[in-house]
Amino acid sequence: MRYNNNYFVCTANGKLYKLNIETGEEKIIHLNKKIPEYKIKNRACAGIIDKTGMLWIRSFDMGLFRYDITTEQYEQFINDPVNPGSLPSNDVFFIIPDNEGMAWIGCRLHGLVKMEPVLPLMERLGLPSDKRKIVFGNEDNNIRTFLETESGYLFGTLQGLFSYDEEKKAYSEESILTRPGEIPIGTLERDLFGNTWVGTWSGQISILNPENNRHISFSPFRRSNIRVRDLFSDSKNTMWIATQEDGIYTVNANEIDFDNPASLKFNPIFNDKKMLPQFLPILYMH
Repeated sequence: MRYNNNYFVCTANGKLYKLNIETGEEKIIHLNKKIPEYKIKNRACAGIIDKTGMLWIRSFDMGLFRYDITTEQYEQFINDPVNPGSLPSNDVFFIIPDNEGMAWIGCRLHGLVKMEPVLPLMERLGLPSDKRKIVFGNEDNNIRTFLETESGYLFGTLQGLFSYDEEKKAYSEESILTRPGEIPIGTLERDLFGNTWVGTWSGQISILNPENNRHISFSPFRRSNIRVRDLFSDSKNTMWIATQEDGIYTVNANEIDFDNPASLKFNPIFNDKKMLPQFLPILYMH
């Protein structure tokens, strides 16, 4: 990850490496102060830098780190069984800071958590009793991806796509793009025109224009049941599509024609199965 002249690399054991490419100065910051080494089993970390210069790092065993690039002060947030306002789990699947200073956190088996900007208070966003299976439960129905909308947010789970209306404080199941409860959602992204892209674990990609509620769905891959693991829209409105089994594709999102889905040209650019698992996290962090 890069911020101004500094590059950052987070390691699986809770260390942060900082390199200033202008001065050549190197620094190692030991972030993990709360979880003993012997308890760290799932060695995976990834980070994202918000617009204020705050580096957020998620991990699968050490909770969540927040590192201020300017002051070099940092905090580690972990689960405290006696504190209901703490992180519900040290297994953090994703972290997305928003423009209002809040952070949206996905914890395995505990669903979506909202972290307030001033006090590190974690609010667990529960559902009505008949919908609890969406957020709570085993790995078959956990949250995989999250995207802010004008009215609230969308989140994709292994049991379909759902939305939350912030004003109404209400959840609903989205059936426009996918068949409810049948298609696992792997990733969500928004292109430069505001279209919402949905990548599934069944080889399907859907695109929705929220202004006119038009949508298209298609399967552009060479094989069926391809898992779309990540979508990334770059500054030229090229959508990068990373799959688990079939490599990486690009498509020009400027050419979307909702009357003719076949007009979109999907270009395979990378299909080295040995290198793909290493490439996926890099695409995710960008």
